[in-house]
Amino acid sequence: MDSQERNRVFYAIFSTALFLIIIWGVQILIEWGGVSEWRSAGNHPKEWGHWWGVLSMAFLHGSWEHIWNNTASFVVLNTMLFYFYREIALKVWGVIFLFSGLFVFFLGVPGSNHVGASGVVYGLAFFVFTAGMMDIKHTALLRVSMAVLFLYGSIIWGIFPIEERVSWEGHLGGALAGVLLAFVYRKELPERPKTRWEIEEELELLKSERDASNPVKPNGKTSIVQIYRQLRHRGIDRGF
Repeated sequence: MDSQERNRVFYAIFSTALFLIIIWGVQILIEWGGVSEWRSAGNHPKEWGHWWGVLSMAFLHGSWEHIWNNTASFVVLNTMLFYFYREIALKVWGVIFLFSGLFVFFLGVPGSNHVGASGVVYGLAFFVFTAGMMDIKHTALLRVSMAVLFLYGSIIWGIFPIEERVSWEGHLGGALAGVLLAFVYRKELPERPKTRWEIEEELELLKSERDASNPVKPNGKTSIVQIYRQLRHRGIDRGF
């Protein structure tokens, strides 16, 4: 594993662990620290006196089971986001976080109290899936999309008002944000690594251009290493 790969792995693990430390710390304080009233500080739709609930919603959970369910999904999906989509991960995460909270605030049922990071989880799932489908020739990202579909395909039912005491508005807001962001950032998604035959074609083309502009003397040679270095400089061997 080279240094670039180690940095990518560290970034994905660190970003995931940071959020989990915060929400689990809050949950421990609520359950054992005598501040159970914090749980009522969630997202209260259309109550402008509680506008800050848009920000606090994702850090509060109703029970140990609630936070565990969100944690299990968040670990996988957030790691995927920050590993495979490192360049845009922070922007995507921030928009999902705000959009899902605002969606609940403006479209949720007045008098309700929404808590939990499931809106973020839904946003991550829908973004990673949709982004991977943007270029089906990028087999690595396509595999990631298929993994998300296999593991979390059933969460689609969570965006409908089927089960009581479940914030389907938060789920729907996160899902919409994830899909929209995949389209918004489609030009910034990782490029598909070139295949061997594509690299060979580029090598031949570059060699032809060099021969045309700088004819080689009878005893001269064009180093394949020099050509490949030029290709690297032009970014031909870029992956994700």
